[in-house]
Amino acid sequence: MIASQTENYSGADLENICREAGMQAIREWQTNENEEEFLIEKRHFKAAMENIQPSLTDDIIKHYRDQAKEVSTMRSRHKQRPEDRLYQ
Repeated sequence: MIASQTENYSGADLENICREAGMQAIREWQTNENEEEFLIEKRHFKAAMENIQPSLTDDIIKHYRDQAKEVSTMRSRHKQRPEDRLYQ
């Protein structure tokens, strides 16, 4: 569920969603004296996602993809010399 709804979210954004969902479950559990344990449910994640917006834009993602392609191209062009293997 979360993966399909978190396009443009960074790893830190996803961490924040998980943390917020957990905090909401804890707050709910603390106000309900009849519960012995708390559960983090899908509704907690949905509520957290309403408050936490993605930090990545399409332009930023494009930039990172372009950089990855450039690095990959540079590596494939570089031929390793025998002396380079000495330092690995």
